[in-house]
Amino acid sequence: MSATDHAGAISFDKQDQVDKIQAGLLPGESIIAVYDSKGGGTGFIGLTNRRVVLQDNGFAGKRVALTSVPYSKINAVSFVSDKSMLGNSPRVAPSLSRWEA
Repeated sequence: MSATDHAGAISFDKQDQVDKIQAGLLPGESIIAVYDSKGGGTGFIGLTNRRVVLQDNGFAGKRVALTSVPYSKINAVSFVSDKSMLGNSPRVAPSLSRWEA
């Protein structure tokens, strides 16, 4: 599903992922897009007007890693794919600048 038909609409794959990002928005922040990490419910990437939000569900015991990175701290983004006999395991790998206190 995609909601890109109207100006300002959010582009997304799954509504429940949009809802998760929506619940954690900061004042003045808006969602641009939320894309599913295809393959076995491994997570998603959300883009807002201020940051990138990554949710990785690939941990044992129903643990989830949620990472939020402001655009000002991202130097580059890579797409990593492990082509093996078991199929593809794509990953998004952002390169981050050094955090300063």
